[in-house]
Amino acid sequence: MKQLLFTLAIVGMGLSLVSCDQFYFSTPQPIDAKNIYEFPNEARGSWTDNGDSIIVGRKNFISVEYSEKKIAKSEVKSSSRYKLKRDKIYITDTEKGLKGRRGFPYSLKDDTLYYKEAEVFELALGDETFLRKGEQVYILNTKHGKNWYEIFLIELEDPETTITRYLKADDLNKIKDLKRLHVTHNQYFLEASWTKKDLTALLQKGVFSDTILVLNRKKH
Repeated sequence: MKQLLFTLAIVGMGLSLVSCDQFYFSTPQPIDAKNIYEFPNEARGSWTDNGDSIIVGRKNFISVEYSEKKIAKSEVKSSSRYKLKRDKIYITDTEKGLKGRRGFPYSLKDDTLYYKEAEVFELALGDETFLRKGEQVYILNTKHGKNWYEIFLIELEDPETTITRYLKADDLNKIKDLKRLHVTHNQYFLEASWTKKDLTALLQKGVFSDTILVLNRKKH
């Protein structure tokens, strides 16, 4: 999935699952904008990406991502984690016990069950995750630890499409006055004081070149 705070979806599905490299800033960006704790009206609603979906409300969003699964029927019968009932396979959530069972339709072929499992993630805007408005984009800031922020660029390309972008290591070479406070493996800890105009200029230079989400509004 890619774009509009789904990057976000990104925040829980690993907000950092977006890239091999992760970039953390000592200050939320841009510095001349206020924190926004509600998603803009034009971003609210249902969005899809290759069968997955995101539902955006006023202050939270829910992502539903499907993955193909298969399991031997003998394993289902021998494990207390699975149960077959009315053409569905139920899987026990170990944290919730029996109350966490969710059913998914399955098909059986050669003693193997095939089904699509839905992974649900919910995120709410608040003190540690918020938006800031740039000249042309929104910036999703999400806090990591005590003093670091990971940022995502959210572009409302048109009423029906939203895009989320992230930095790449090569992008850093295009940025002046960017202080690298610490670099370890694939993690970069940076100091920057970007204004709204600075971000617009960076976009024109091709910074934030990693497109992680492109979402289309769901048709009802």
